[in-house]
Amino acid sequence: MRRATGMVVLITALQGCSLLPDWGESAQITDRHGCVRSEGYRWSQLMGQCLIPAEQAVKLGALNHGDPRSAWVLVARDRSEAEIYLPERDSIMLPRQNQGDKPSWSSGDWSLLHGSGYVLSEDGYARFHNYGAR
Repeated sequence: MRRATGMVVLITALQGCSLLPDWGESAQITDRHGCVRSEGYRWSQLMGQCLIPAEQAVKLGALNHGDPRSAWVLVARDRSEAEIYLPERDSIMLPRQNQGDKPSWSSGDWSLLHGSGYVLSEDGYARFHNYGAR
């Protein structure tokens, strides 16, 4: 009994001390930029801030039937770069590859085309699109 009482006193005394783990807000999952990933925030290299892609980017649906995942595209105002957000990955920056009415962006395995909608391809295979979206 004496040992338990001493432990309660010790814990009570240390409540404001940094030695005890903080299970409050800091237990949220954040990335290296401080974006709260557990609440949908992602770091935007293009914008230089945390954002929620669903609120500021264009949604692309998966082309595989039954695949519920989405990708998101954010394009620079001058259309010189595009940033893509993929499920479970950091964003990827794609520099523009052409001039003209139908821009395309690419980097590594990923390419993005824009005509009457966006098509995002990996290794030459279309993976996500937003054709027919309103």
